[in-house]
Amino acid sequence: MREYAGDTVDITVIDRNPYLLFIPNIPGEVFENRDPAHSLKMDTYVAWSEIDAYFIQGAVKTIDPGSQRVTYLPNERDGSASESLTYDYLVVARGCRLAYDAIEGFADYGQTVSDT
Repeated sequence: MREYAGDTVDITVIDRNPYLLFIPNIPGEVFENRDPAHSLKMDTYVAWSEIDAYFIQGAVKTIDPGSQRVTYLPNERDGSASESLTYDYLVVARGCRLAYDAIEGFADYGQTVSDT
């Protein structure tokens, strides 16, 4: 967006984590005796600062298209109150949240190397 819109837009990113973890390669890293938390983790602060984007570490709770408002819960400290911001355009990228609990029998018989 920054490449096409230049400085005419403000970009705000809300994410629960200030990093990306490339989950599909975790088993391979473990088998190669590498710690995936180090080898597959990319801090996003540099990427956001390079394009002059504002980063909020938090969890999006609601999106109201009618009022063009996003409500989120900041991760700064436990017990933080919800906050909201308005937008002109919104991009939603859901990311990955594994749901091992949805796999019947996984709790009893499954194993994972992921913490998400």
